[in-house]
Amino acid sequence: MRTSNRSVMVVGVDGSPASSRALRWAAREAGLRGAELTVAYVFDSNRHEVDLRRETYSAVVGAIARTVVDGAVAIARTEAPGLRIRSLPLFGAAAATLVNAAERGATAVRQQRAIRRPGPRRRFGFPPPPKRAQVNAQNGKKRTRGLNENYGRELLELHTLGVEGGYTQKDVIEVARAFTGWTIDRGGTFRFVAAVHDTGEKIVLGHKIKGGGGIEDGETVLDILAAHPATAHHIAYQLAQRLVADEPPAALVDRAAARFRMTNGDLREVVRTIVTSPEFLAATVRDAKFKTPFTLVVSTMRTTGATVSDTRALVQTLQQMGQPLYMCQPPTGYHNTADAWVSAGGLVSRMNFATRLASGNMPGVTLPANPPNELALRLGSPEFQRF
Repeated sequence: MRTSNRSVMVVGVDGSPASSRALRWAAREAGLRGAELTVAYVFDSNRHEVDLRRETYSAVVGAIARTVVDGAVAIARTEAPGLRIRSLPLFGAAAATLVNAAERGATAVRQQRAIRRPGPRRRFGFPPPPKRAQVNAQNGKKRTRGLNENYGRELLELHTLGVEGGYTQKDVIEVARAFTGWTIDRGGTFRFVAAVHDTGEKIVLGHKIKGGGGIEDGETVLDILAAHPATAHHIAYQLAQRLVADEPPAALVDRAAARFRMTNGDLREVVRTIVTSPEFLAATVRDAKFKTPFTLVVSTMRTTGATVSDTRALVQTLQQMGQPLYMCQPPTGYHNTADAWVSAGGLVSRMNFATRLASGNMPGVTLPANPPNELALRLGSPEFQRF
């Protein structure tokens, strides 16, 4: 990033979370200074190989650059609505010149340093491993069986109330207590083990569950959560985000949540409310969603009328794009918002998929006769990445 009294430049915008954080900071800085923000997307064409003519390749690369820059401009405007923004998609020699100038400049700050946080390094959000002395001290203590709060927290945060649903750590513990004894056998069949159930009194979100209960304690918790207004709003928001836009209109979410409560959680009616709404049909949200890799591959097969005799190459493609089938580690599942999928590497993978498919180099997939260059441009275009 380079700054002056009149302008702030962000170099290396690629749509990644790290890039977005630096971009937000630069937009705020430019807004405070009353300066112009220049957003430069750098694409190193020498690092990627595709089997297209040079002019076709340049057109595809330019389309990718414009997609990333347009997303960056939208992010910047959320931080400073009146900000003057100049976009600068670059690749080839111009990109190398700009990067070298940024590295030599006395005021240049690498993007990674701008967002670095002090403290011990973490991996996947977990704290650093304890030192050996701490491990030895813990091993010397008597271990006692504790309460597993994981499911209670996931039930509240992910599947019902949401992060801002108004629950406390005490609620998490009480929910976990209510579900003690709930388990599955080796065959995957649910069973309740009364001997390990906590029969004490519990209070969940202000609702008292009398002591001496059994499996009905967990069932009561589910009823409490299903009837809670925060659950209606959370589920309505998730559905509207999936069907309308990454940031769905608040009025639509409120109507869908009201329908959820009115119908006792009938999801068919909630979806009907969303897809028949003026917001769903508005021109402003047309092509507002960015396709996940899975959606892209499926829509490509349908659009081209391809015949698939072996899916292994497509499965491998999904893995290369970052969405391997049935392998999502977090319990939240794969994200369906653009910020999770718009990055330089991700867009290059999409371009390579389009060119490989169009040139007939996708084993097990047969396409009707189409000019390969025209088809690759269509499948790799910014418009085809959205729905």
